[in-house]
Amino acid sequence: MRIGFIMLCHKNPEQINRLIAKLSEFSEADVYIHVDLNHLEIKNQIIKQKNVYLVSEECSYHIQWGSVDIVKATLQLIREVRDSGVKYDYVWLLSGQDYPICSITRN
Repeated sequence: MRIGFIMLCHKNPEQINRLIAKLSEFSEADVYIHVDLNHLEIKNQIIKQKNVYLVSEECSYHIQWGSVDIVKATLQLIREVRDSGVKYDYVWLLSGQDYPICSITRN
């Protein structure tokens, strides 16, 4: 089973990195990340690895809480997944503040 995780982030790069590490325990997972343009300082603190893809600044948004830009950023992440050419069984939306309570591989 192949999973594409799409993540909206704006703070706490340490938490984001813990989440990436946990999601990466599942070998068939890729992580696509949109970093809010208002908080680009965290982008360089996010771990770089082969299954992590950051949305380019040109395709990113300045997010205001409750604005339509959250939807636009989510749609951009979906486009990134589609344009990757990888056939995912599931695409799972997360925020940088989420964390799984059980293993992805658990039946």
